[in-house]
Amino acid sequence: MTSAVPWTLKNFNAWLDRWQDQENPSVDLAFTVTEWVMTRAMDPRKDAAPDPGQPDLWFAWVPQSGDGCGNAISCSYRIDPVARTVTCNIICSLPWP
Repeated sequence: MTSAVPWTLKNFNAWLDRWQDQENPSVDLAFTVTEWVMTRAMDPRKDAAPDPGQPDLWFAWVPQSGDGCGNAISCSYRIDPVARTVTCNIICSLPWP
């Protein structure tokens, strides 16, 4: 569900920096992932799935982030609906299922 009031994103910049330092993505891919991160502020549940055992923990694949070798960029984050915060746990490249 979307809201006119944006969610507060936490820890995403640190994980974006870590991911870029470790994986050295192309400029286009870095832009794609950064733009996707910003969408979490409007609707953190969009195109994401909750962890069945931890309903506040969500996982999403970043659209258009495939590398052509079977990997894509993924992100795990926690949603706190009371505080309206979205806290990043990790951004990384994983094998596409």
